Amino acid sequence: TRPEGLGGSRDAGPAVAGPRPPYVTEAEAATARLRCTAATAIRAVQAVRRKERRVKQGVPSLAI
Repeated sequence: TRPEGLGGSRDAGPAVAGPRPPYVTEAEAATARLRCTAATAIRAVQAVRRKERRVKQGVPSLAI
Protein backbone atom coordinates (compact mmCIF):
# COMPACT_ATOMS: atom_id res chain seq x y z
CA THR A 1 0.00 0.00 0.00
CA ARG A 2 2.99 2.28 -0.52
CA PRO A 3 2.85 4.87 -3.29
CA GLU A 4 4.33 3.50 -6.48
CA GLY A 5 7.95 4.14 -7.35
CA LEU A 6 9.45 4.21 -3.85
CA GLY A 7 11.69 1.23 -4.55
CA GLY A 8 11.02 -2.25 -3.21
CA SER A 9 9.02 -4.71 -5.26
CA ARG A 10 6.64 -5.74 -2.49
CA ASP A 11 3.60 -6.05 -4.71
CA ALA A 12 5.39 -6.47 -8.00
CA GLY A 13 3.50 -9.70 -8.66
CA PRO A 14 4.70 -13.18 -9.59
CA ALA A 15 6.14 -12.09 -12.94
CA VAL A 16 8.95 -10.21 -11.19
CA ALA A 17 9.38 -12.65 -8.32
CA GLY A 18 11.61 -15.03 -10.27
CA PRO A 19 11.52 -18.81 -9.81
CA ARG A 20 9.08 -19.63 -7.08
CA PRO A 21 9.61 -22.21 -4.32
CA PRO A 22 7.64 -25.44 -4.84
CA TYR A 23 5.36 -24.82 -1.88
CA VAL A 24 4.00 -21.69 -3.55
CA THR A 25 3.19 -23.62 -6.71
CA GLU A 26 1.63 -26.38 -4.61
CA ALA A 27 -0.48 -23.91 -2.67
CA GLU A 28 -1.76 -22.37 -5.89
CA ALA A 29 -2.61 -25.81 -7.27
CA ALA A 30 -4.51 -26.61 -4.07
CA THR A 31 -6.41 -23.33 -4.32
CA ALA A 32 -7.35 -24.05 -7.93
CA ARG A 33 -8.54 -27.55 -7.02
CA LEU A 34 -10.61 -26.16 -4.18
CA ARG A 35 -12.21 -23.56 -6.45
CA CYS A 36 -13.06 -26.23 -8.99
CA THR A 37 -14.55 -28.50 -6.33
CA ALA A 38 -16.60 -25.68 -4.85
CA ALA A 39 -17.92 -24.68 -8.28
CA THR A 40 -18.93 -28.27 -9.00
CA ALA A 41 -20.72 -28.56 -5.66
CA ILE A 42 -22.59 -25.31 -6.21
CA ARG A 43 -23.66 -26.43 -9.67
CA ALA A 44 -24.91 -29.74 -8.27
CA VAL A 45 -26.95 -28.00 -5.60
CA GLN A 46 -28.48 -25.64 -8.14
CA ALA A 47 -29.41 -28.55 -10.38
CA VAL A 48 -31.17 -30.32 -7.51
CA ARG A 49 -33.03 -27.16 -6.56
CA ARG A 50 -34.18 -26.72 -10.16
CA LYS A 51 -35.39 -30.29 -10.22
CA GLU A 52 -37.32 -29.83 -6.97
CA ARG A 53 -38.96 -26.70 -8.30
CA ARG A 54 -40.03 -28.56 -11.41
CA VAL A 55 -41.52 -31.39 -9.35
CA LYS A 56 -43.47 -28.98 -7.14
CA GLN A 57 -45.02 -27.35 -10.20
CA GLY A 58 -46.44 -30.73 -11.11
CA VAL A 59 -44.58 -31.31 -14.35
CA PRO A 60 -44.65 -35.06 -14.97
CA SER A 61 -41.10 -36.34 -14.74
CA LEU A 62 -39.46 -39.74 -14.69
CA ALA A 63 -39.46 -41.53 -11.34
CA ILE A 64 -37.56 -39.42 -8.83
